[in-house]
Amino acid sequence: MALLFFNLGIALICILLRMNSFIKKYGIKILLIFMLVCFFRLVISVEFSFVKVIGSEKIYPWFLGKLHSKFVFLEYEFPISTLEFLIFISIVVSIFLTIYQVLKYLKFKKDVSACVLNISDEEKLIYSKVAKKLNISKVPTLIKSSCISIPCTTGFLFPIVVLPQNTFSEMELSYIFEHELVHYTKYDIWIKLISVCIRNIFWMMPLVHIFASDIVQILEIRCDVTVCDGLSERESLEYFDTILAVTKNVSKTVNSSYYVSAITSKKAEKKKLIQRFKLQDYNPKQEKRAMLFTFLILILVLILSYGFTIQPWYEPLFEDVVESDQDEMVFVSTENKKIVLGNDGNYELYINGEFWGSVEESEIELYNTQNISINP
Repeated sequence: MALLFFNLGIALICILLRMNSFIKKYGIKILLIFMLVCFFRLVISVEFSFVKVIGSEKIYPWFLGKLHSKFVFLEYEFPISTLEFLIFISIVVSIFLTIYQVLKYLKFKKDVSACVLNISDEEKLIYSKVAKKLNISKVPTLIKSSCISIPCTTGFLFPIVVLPQNTFSEMELSYIFEHELVHYTKYDIWIKLISVCIRNIFWMMPLVHIFASDIVQILEIRCDVTVCDGLSERESLEYFDTILAVTKNVSKTVNSSYYVSAITSKKAEKKKLIQRFKLQDYNPKQEKRAMLFTFLILILVLILSYGFTIQPWYEPLFEDVVESDQDEMVFVSTENKKIVLGNDGNYELYINGEFWGSVEESEIELYNTQNISINP
């Protein structure tokens, strides 16, 4: 149920993010809160006493039966279930993706450190003024490197702002530094790291990759809005002209999960860049009116998502209700029923420790989906 609601939430966010009219009316922050709610629903997977159970008679039982059946590949039956095989593959791929990201991060740090250039006094002065304007007490280290062609912020415990060797005007430097320092003050690199961790764990779900990509776009729009808040229309245009100028200077870029940047050169991202330009007249003060109401709706939806669950529903097996010698009905549950493989190779049914009869091998799979104890 957690995965189901998580995917439904991602799909809705994907739709809303592409509606500029929605963002202008309700604000970009509400989408970030929506993503936080989706993440909460994914991680906090509990079943409360008030939950309403919705029984599935065909699809869910059939699906669980396939998952709990023996895994078969090229007519060879493995001693594990299909579910256990899928979990194993998922863990292996997740570990591989994590190791790949870590190695990529270490290589990026090494490349940046190996190509460090001198920073001019003018660049240091502008950087200091912008940091003072944003009231940043612990200012990230500023370096210049020839191995990148776009400004970026990287580093988790020891953040740094990396400036490419391109020539920028004083105005452009001011906007570039403010953009990167806003990313730093909003902890955007940590948010992006969490999204990448979710993508590495649930890599098999197509929507989770959209989730990670959309988070980047939401963070960029929020950063644009923060920088442009209080600027005049002319200054806002200068800010977006700076972004466009940096885009034209892009010769190479490292697409990774360990830095946040104002620009990307990928052709697939051009629509997202255009969307940021179209939202330059967005007034963040408008979102305050609808923020509380929308937030309360999200909390209500989150609570309702815990209100019901889908579970498989079966007709009781013939052995589930047995008439005893005293003509009394014995109701059997998963707690007092057990199936044991006898010495003759036949399965035997025991209820409350007493032998009740043999079980056909064709029925074993169904018992397995009902969480009945089956001992060799």
